[in-house]
Amino acid sequence: VVGRNGMGKTTLCNAITGLVSARGSVKLAGREILGMSPNMITELGIGYVPQGRRVWPSLTVDEHLRLAAKSARQGAWTVERIYSLFPRLADRRRNGGAELSGGEQQMLAIGRALLFNPRVLVMDEPTEGLAPVIVEQVTATLKQLAHTTSEATGIAVLLIEQNIGVAVDAADRVAVMVNGRIAREMSARELAADTELQQRLLGVHAAAEEAKAEARVVIEDEAPSHVLTVRRAHGDAIPRSPPTQTVRSFTRWNAMQPEVPLHDRAVRNSLAEAKAPESASATDPTSNARSARV
Repeated sequence: VVGRNGMGKTTLCNAITGLVSARGSVKLAGREILGMSPNMITELGIGYVPQGRRVWPSLTVDEHLRLAAKSARQGAWTVERIYSLFPRLADRRRNGGAELSGGEQQMLAIGRALLFNPRVLVMDEPTEGLAPVIVEQVTATLKQLAHTTSEATGIAVLLIEQNIGVAVDAADRVAVMVNGRIAREMSARELAADTELQQRLLGVHAAAEEAKAEARVVIEDEAPSHVLTVRRAHGDAIPRSPPTQTVRSFTRWNAMQPEVPLHDRAVRNSLAEAKAPESASATDPTSNARSARV
């Protein structure tokens, strides 16, 4: 089931699993299950992988799986089989839920649901918020589940997905939900080939359309460009910032040195003027006589 945000996809999952009240009819193998409690629906064979993974942060991977195995109905799926399906979980079995990456948490949520040996596995946007590499791994897992299940252990998967690429790659048939209703239902190949329908119902653009848009942008970028110069109205000269000067200390020991910077000249001149009267009094005999009489 694919659709835009707010179309009612998660509400559909919650109604099937008994988490919200609903009107109408929900049947599993011909048996009406609408109105039953969630635990009774789970015992009848509906597993749920909720949106956002919902793992316990304080429990380890192994504790998650052992706890689910104790309360689940017996069947082909066991903890050891989950570890063989997801070898990464076997390596991280002693790590807590909060210590796992988004992809590892998603693997744990899928494995936890499989331990109930469901007849129908409901998955609400399992690729949400995952890196592209992890999305490919989750998609490969969905394909593996579809190909490895036999008639005795067969599992029907109801996949709720916004990623149209994952939906058409993993599913056989696709239903498009619009405002809480199924607007169209078709094969995955038919939806993948109908780009106009994807854009009209889902608001997505095919890769070919995006390539055409990029080509148009490239052609527009090749047009000749013009460089305009803006000058001030009061003159052509553009004011420049004053040159930077290095400030150095000035003392009486380096005042008469020629390498003293020019910006120290004012200080040097004032010092020279202060020394001038002293040299004049030293050469004037009258001033010396006056000094002797005093």
